[in-house]
Amino acid sequence: MFKKPVKVSAQNQLSGKDRKTMKNKLAETYDEPSVDKILAVNDKIISCKISGSKMIIYNGNDYPLFVDGTGKNDYFPSLYTAIAYEPLIKVVDLNEGVESYIFNGANLMWPGVRSFSDLSNFQKDQVVGIRSSKGDLIAIGALGCSLK
Repeated sequence: MFKKPVKVSAQNQLSGKDRKTMKNKLAETYDEPSVDKILAVNDKIISCKISGSKMIIYNGNDYPLFVDGTGKNDYFPSLYTAIAYEPLIKVVDLNEGVESYIFNGANLMWPGVRSFSDLSNFQKDQVVGIRSSKGDLIAIGALGCSLK
């Protein structure tokens, strides 16, 4: 996945206060019952600071749960988390044949979207899942524009 190994400079288990802060921040952005379930299932959450960066990866019992790219509690769910806790994020569905372009690094444009009815009144920078035409969640992204 990565061309060179990622070096972790520090690892810490989240304290009760940090878990509560994380829960409140996540509940503002994502599906609250899913957030509660994530935190209930993962009794130990380890924060891993990436060396030479502000990025923090929050690992649960089995896999990475969230990534904070700025170090300022801007949580972005991992694909593993979005699949395991399906209603966590809203989803856009792709037209058939668009997946190959996404896998080669292309940005998703509106003509490639089959359905976004799940989004209702969407906002710029809202985190969404991207579902293939076969119904599999294949990526997570942020919207580049708002509905209004």
